[in-house]
Amino acid sequence: YYIPTQINQSQVKMFKTLTRLTPASGSRCFSSIKEFYHHTTTPEMIFRKPEGKIPCFRVLEEGGKVVDPKWETLSKEDAIKMYKFMLTMREMDKIYNTAQRQGRITFYMTNLYEEATSLATTAALKPEDVLYLQYREWGSLLWRGYSQQEIANALKGTHDDYTKGRALPFHIAHVERNIQPVSATLGTQVPHAVGAGYTYRVQGLDKICAVYSGEGAASEGDVNVSLNFAATLKAQTLFMIRNNCYAISVPSNEQYAGDGLTGRAIGFGIPAIRVDGHDPIAIYNATLKAREMILETKGPALIEMMTYRGGDHSTSDSAASYRTPEVMKNLEDYLKLLGDPLPRFADYLKAKGWLDVDGVSKAWSKEGNKLAVEGLKKADAKRFPHVDHLFEDVYEKMPWNLQEQKEELLEHLKKHEDSYPLKNYVWPQNPNQDPLRIFLFQNILLDKYDRKIINYREFLIYWKSP
Repeated sequence: YYIPTQINQSQVKMFKTLTRLTPASGSRCFSSIKEFYHHTTTPEMIFRKPEGKIPCFRVLEEGGKVVDPKWETLSKEDAIKMYKFMLTMREMDKIYNTAQRQGRITFYMTNLYEEATSLATTAALKPEDVLYLQYREWGSLLWRGYSQQEIANALKGTHDDYTKGRALPFHIAHVERNIQPVSATLGTQVPHAVGAGYTYRVQGLDKICAVYSGEGAASEGDVNVSLNFAATLKAQTLFMIRNNCYAISVPSNEQYAGDGLTGRAIGFGIPAIRVDGHDPIAIYNATLKAREMILETKGPALIEMMTYRGGDHSTSDSAASYRTPEVMKNLEDYLKLLGDPLPRFADYLKAKGWLDVDGVSKAWSKEGNKLAVEGLKKADAKRFPHVDHLFEDVYEKMPWNLQEQKEELLEHLKKHEDSYPLKNYVWPQNPNQDPLRIFLFQNILLDKYDRKIINYREFLIYWKSP
């Protein structure tokens, strides 16, 4: 390291801290700085280019056959749980996609054919590992204990939604379950995950951060900068890339010319593997190994899961407009190789003798459908969060400008209360602390005070009197 001659004591202290936090020499691609800068020479002028494609790790074949018994690390209990959740996710997609068409929710994104990518990865992680999800990871939520009712509340934005109705549908968060807020802006969660993973290494914590994105989001600068930061700063971050062939309407072959995200990660100096995204056992084993490597080397890893987006990008999209018959013909062999993860995994459970698949599948699908329908029905009947929540949870103490905006909004609602469906919103828990809110909602929700009082000044006198 080079230290400038003009440097103050605080800079020296910072420098010492940073050098102390530098990871062990064996955790980098090169064991020493000397090795890093050493290059062999050659009289031949050679421009390097990719040679062949990196193979895809796959252990579960069609018919439920595992190519090597050493990969059968998934327990019977977890395997059955995973299969049930896969069936549940299929039913959720049907119900919620239809609900959006009915106008009951504003937006939805299906998980069709990508169920294993979230379920198998989350199953292989520890509960203390922090997740930064994108928007096609229902499986991660189910595995971490989310109920159908909680999901319905989040989709509707009801008053008891964990995010208080302030997020888009599916943009879920849950601190106690170590799930960070989902961001609608592509790729912005990835730098955050690298910062978290870096913190875990610096603090010597025995946990990792797992961040999910698609190959489309990986075209964003945030993701590529994050890969470089994670590699050089040695963040305990696991990158989970779902390569599902499309970034909305843009096919993968128009997004990058190299060998996918696995090749890109290797270029950044990050250990990476390509996995069959429809093979739960392969994904589970790859995630177990990646987590082990990250904690051992104190550096990042990447898993590229090759899958296919079975449905539209979202309810705002129509894939039929760009997935023409000609395009689908070119994908025919690839889709045949991938197949549907659900029957492949069902065949595995049947072959192991762990589950009467034919006997329970229909009942479990029916149960998942019923829970989704009932959850949505209950959420339909719930009111929305109070407007106060628009201004809360950003600062520990609300600054003057937000307080001013809040008061302006309440005054506006008081003046135009007939123009807003205020009866659909929940009354705050401690109304006695704010007379303005009581005045605003008295005739609509509380019904405790004299309806003849229409002037706020008169109301204050009335409210303060014994």
